[in-house]
Amino acid sequence: MSLINKLKEMNFSEVEAKIYITLLKYGKSTGYEISKYSGISRSKIYNHIETLMSRGVLELYSTEKVNLYKAISPEELVKLSRKSLDNTLNSFEELAKNIPLIDDAEGIWELQDYNSLFMKIEEVILNAKASLYIQIWTDDLNDELTGLINKKIDEISKSVVILYDKDQKYKSGLKKFFAHGFEMERLEDMSHRWITVIADDEIFLYGGIISDSEVSAMYTKNKFLSFFAKEYVQHDAYCLKLIDKFHDEIVEEYGEDMKGIRDIYS
Repeated sequence: MSLINKLKEMNFSEVEAKIYITLLKYGKSTGYEISKYSGISRSKIYNHIETLMSRGVLELYSTEKVNLYKAISPEELVKLSRKSLDNTLNSFEELAKNIPLIDDAEGIWELQDYNSLFMKIEEVILNAKASLYIQIWTDDLNDELTGLINKKIDEISKSVVILYDKDQKYKSGLKKFFAHGFEMERLEDMSHRWITVIADDEIFLYGGIISDSEVSAMYTKNKFLSFFAKEYVQHDAYCLKLIDKFHDEIVEEYGEDMKGIRDIYS
């Protein structure tokens, strides 16, 4: 993606983006020079310069003969944009407190954005009080999420984490988890990784992660769905605990890869 497109995402018009980039490239310039370097007509340029000045993106050095404009550095622009966004978000948060919220407890709600999914996951984990059951891949763990899960492992006695790692190294920083060990077989079944979170026997969240930009996820406060999802994770934990305890006997009976244990139809 081009720099102009990124600036447009930061609330610049295309003309304003070109002015800013031109001044970064050529340094302090007059309006005439900005027009010449950027290819923007002089009839359009001054209104946009005034807009950028009012936003703090450009600085003016004025003499009796000429006005010179200079762009703030990209680092300064990032800080300015963050501060402006923070102020806007804080104002929105304060105003939104006056809106009464309706809790649609029984609905099944879909999410299709990776970042939105993990914001919801963090919210569900953070608010868990009595129990927490998680299935997650190492690919989707970061320091913040790992720390949040570890905090809940310390706080809640009924906490179970099933960890998946296609390389089966399980380097995660989690304090307590069951290593799944059958990732490739599950990937053959599912074709993509996933995450499951059940909190307090009443909130169930599931996300199929097709890629870092494509997810198919849902969450609900339906207690029946939450119960069955919890039972599924618990059953996984029971099986993994037994396999760890009786590993040698199971290998002897069902083979090194234990594929025989999955043949329930024979």
